[in-house]
Amino acid sequence: MPESTPLVGVVIGSRTDESYIQDTLRVLDEMGIGHEFVVLSAHRTPRKVMEWASTAESRGLLAIIAGAGARRRCRGSWHRGQSYRSSAS
Repeated sequence: MPESTPLVGVVIGSRTDESYIQDTLRVLDEMGIGHEFVVLSAHRTPRKVMEWASTAESRGLLAIIAGAGARRRCRGSWHRGQSYRSSAS
């Protein structure tokens, strides 16, 4: 089967998060939806993330799926129906 042009960009922040996105990549493959998969940390390399995201349309991407591991919660984010609040709040 020939490689299809990527239509979906899939990004995670760390290789350790890869297990969280494997089902997504498998479904895209099964459906024959071309995709590109990158590991870019918004914390360590924010400029690279901005470059990748801001050039997505010119590369033909129609959608972006961003995933993060369960340990990567941000202040005020929702996890299992509850707001996460740090002790620094």
